[in-house]
Amino acid sequence: MMTFASVGALGAVLNLLIMAALLGVDAHYLAASIVATELTIMSNFLLHERFVFHDRLGGRPFMHRLLASFGFNNIETLVRIPVLMVLVTHLQIHSIAAQAATLAAAFILRFAFTSSVIYRNRPETGLPQAASLTEEHTA
Repeated sequence: MMTFASVGALGAVLNLLIMAALLGVDAHYLAASIVATELTIMSNFLLHERFVFHDRLGGRPFMHRLLASFGFNNIETLVRIPVLMVLVTHLQIHSIAAQAATLAAAFILRFAFTSSVIYRNRPETGLPQAASLTEEHTA
């Protein structure tokens, strides 16, 4: 979980820097939030592949992991956006601080889904998956 948290922290900092840069060129805070989130979803996925779950890459094909990660994180973003709007418009919290708060609040949910669904371990059958398929066709 520590490496996952490190990747998450790096992604959050990158997210906030991108959002700040977009706000600096007069982008609306919601558009800046969404663009920053989309970019960091991809970078976090690649960092997870390389550094966090490199020992679990045999469970699901790359495209399945990518689509599951992209899908989950975009659904999570759709839930975070209304919270961000409430924090900024009703509670008058600066959009960067509000974005940081929503990212932090969703951390445990992202970890749970990513580790238990996207990179879940395959049940041990005693044989690699390809070998058992080959044996079924030759028997």
